[in-house]
Amino acid sequence: MITDLINTGTLIVFVLFILVYFRGGASITADIKHSKKSTGSFTGTIIVLILSVMGLALLAGQVLIAFKIISIPFQNDYMSIFGFILFSASVVTVCYIRFVVLGKFWAGNVRVHEDQKIIEDGAYKLVRHPLYAMTFPQYIGIGLIYPVWWMWVICGILLVGYVILAAYEDSFLERNLQGYSDFQRRTRYRMVPGLW
Repeated sequence: MITDLINTGTLIVFVLFILVYFRGGASITADIKHSKKSTGSFTGTIIVLILSVMGLALLAGQVLIAFKIISIPFQNDYMSIFGFILFSASVVTVCYIRFVVLGKFWAGNVRVHEDQKIIEDGAYKLVRHPLYAMTFPQYIGIGLIYPVWWMWVICGILLVGYVILAAYEDSFLERNLQGYSDFQRRTRYRMVPGLW
């Protein structure tokens, strides 16, 4: 009973997250379309495309489980609750960073805005990519909620994708955003304080 509630709740939160964060997918489509133009490379386009497809696969998996088309025989109530807390806290944090901290400087692809400034407040004092860092608790939480191997594979691909995207974005911004090299020296870690 608890796991059914959590499965449905997670699906609802994930769908709302997509609708709000990515404007129902409209911003993803535009970001994929303009990615090559903004960077001069297909690398960013490919990364964003893979992340988008894996995100849709994750959503499809949640729908299949929530509507009991696929069952999970070994779901644990406590792990599901813990996973939901991780997932939900990550979604709230990501939305705060995207809408409040980054505001107009957020983009779903790698690019530099006309009046781009380097943001060094809050989480950006600890890591250069706090949005990507927050994908770790988000996808680990989903993996705990839906403990089946194929959901862990999808979550793993998403996590690796965000690690690659962070490295690619650092490289691009170092070349194209004045002062970014200094920011890298001040904020040494990409995603995990004290580690990487």
